[in-house]
Amino acid sequence: MKKSVKLIALLCALLMLVSLAACGEKKDDTSKKSDDKTSDSSVEEPESNLTDFEWVKFEMPEGWSDANESDSYVTIHEDANTKHTVKFFGYTNATGISMEELAKQDAEKDAERYTADAAVEIGGRTYYPVRFKFNDNDSVRLFTDIDGDHYTYITIFEMTETDPAAQQILTTIEFDPSKI
Repeated sequence: MKKSVKLIALLCALLMLVSLAACGEKKDDTSKKSDDKTSDSSVEEPESNLTDFEWVKFEMPEGWSDANESDSYVTIHEDANTKHTVKFFGYTNATGISMEELAKQDAEKDAERYTADAAVEIGGRTYYPVRFKFNDNDSVRLFTDIDGDHYTYITIFEMTETDPAAQQILTTIEFDPSKI
């Protein structure tokens, strides 16, 4: 009987040891899963293909790359063999002028080459286009308000806002006016 009590006590002790070890394993698995979730979410961001410049980010069209960046503008190119270029300029709107009026004033600077056009809606944002030719190709400068205190104009050379690459940029664009 003493042997059976000792055996039961030993089995109970082993059972408690195994259960403690199992609980410890479970806690580690949980932390690993949460770490995996953290790393999964960081893996998901590059899949969205948002290219983040200081004050503007957007989905970069395939084959395009950034050429240069400064505090107030970003320039991207399709590739070295084409002239397709997009330039982003960010400004503080100190005068409070409307984007429509700003586009008209821009066009009036060289009325022979530039024409202000009706507003267009792209990706939930209103753009005021100024159309012009660059190397005999249709091009456009798009003015839009960011937050009332800041605005941007986006100049698209040798294509317009209807081009698939321009659409990809304009429908995914996000601004951070605090960095302009």
